[in-house]
Amino acid sequence: MKTNVNIENYRKLVQTYIDLHVYNAALFWADKVVALTGNPKDVYWLAQCMYLLKQYHRAAHLLRSKNLHKSNFTCCYLTARCLYEASELSEALKLLDTFEPYMFIAKDNMGFTSEYDIKFVDETSKNQAYASYLLLRGKVFEAMDNRGLAADCYKQALVADVHCYEAFESLIKYQMLTAAEEEELLACLPISQECSTEEAEILLTLYESKLKKYQTPSLPRPNESKILYGNSNSMPNNKLLSSLNLTTHTSYSPMIPTSISTPAVTRNNDKNIVKSNEPRKPKTTPMDTSSNTRLMKLKNSLDLQVAEAERLYYNCDYQACNLLTEAILKMDPYHDACLPIHISCQVELKQSNKLFTLAHNLVDLYPNLAISWFAVGCYYYIIGNC
Repeated sequence: MKTNVNIENYRKLVQTYIDLHVYNAALFWADKVVALTGNPKDVYWLAQCMYLLKQYHRAAHLLRSKNLHKSNFTCCYLTARCLYEASELSEALKLLDTFEPYMFIAKDNMGFTSEYDIKFVDETSKNQAYASYLLLRGKVFEAMDNRGLAADCYKQALVADVHCYEAFESLIKYQMLTAAEEEELLACLPISQECSTEEAEILLTLYESKLKKYQTPSLPRPNESKILYGNSNSMPNNKLLSSLNLTTHTSYSPMIPTSISTPAVTRNNDKNIVKSNEPRKPKTTPMDTSSNTRLMKLKNSLDLQVAEAERLYYNCDYQACNLLTEAILKMDPYHDACLPIHISCQVELKQSNKLFTLAHNLVDLYPNLAISWFAVGCYYYIIGNC
């Protein structure tokens, strides 16, 4: 008696278990689907299950054994990603060097014929695919301690896809650029070509909030002020900030420079001495009321509130910074970007009891994270037991 097996049901099982983070079940059924079909996309999802289970060598071997790393971008990228995660950096870079432009082109030149295969190729935007390739290449170079080439790859990834935040974060978070270079990077990104006016305004505001704040501590940028405080009278330094709006191109009046110094500041001072004396020009365009309203909704973003807390910290306004970080941590008690600022602020305010409690909780919950032991070290520093 002949029976028909509905492969789609098994494929849905694989996706469902992946969504539910039941990866072993997903792997089990993905293996059966590959046995029944041998389809390249099914092989990809089998390898994806292995990747999610951290079976990196196994996933890379599977894709290579089917030669999918030579003909399909998604499979080639996953293979390289597996090699990177397995710390096979030379092999990962060698594979990334074999990427060809045709891998970023849609179905016509890929040799796939079925509708299922065509969807496999077309699901990823070419810009995002190329940006992810450059991002991974940058990660490999960074892991090899080649920060110069890594920074170049991250910059290229941002140019390919201005929404590739991970590339932007890698440049900013790990101090790969000077303050002047950060400004230049933001100015040269093709944001206006890839985004509408409103989207460009939002993206610029979000990216600008991440730029260095200790080089020349200053007032918030116009859009950032609007988002965080609106037009309320509770806005800090209200008399000064009242003149800042989305359409007025005013110069920023730096507050009294702080005595805070970091290795990055020292390294960048000579390169930025001219730039730091120039007022920053806000990169803004007029916005209508509806778009301004949407932009102000971003005040609920904890990322922007953390950026404001960081600015307050580098301006030595520790009381205001502490109030803001406490409010953030009430909403998200373990916000990884807020915790270092909050801990540093407690050191400045000599709040040893609060810091003891926080450090104790962090060590209990996250004994393997650096932030936990940073909190412990700061506590002992405050009480003079270094």
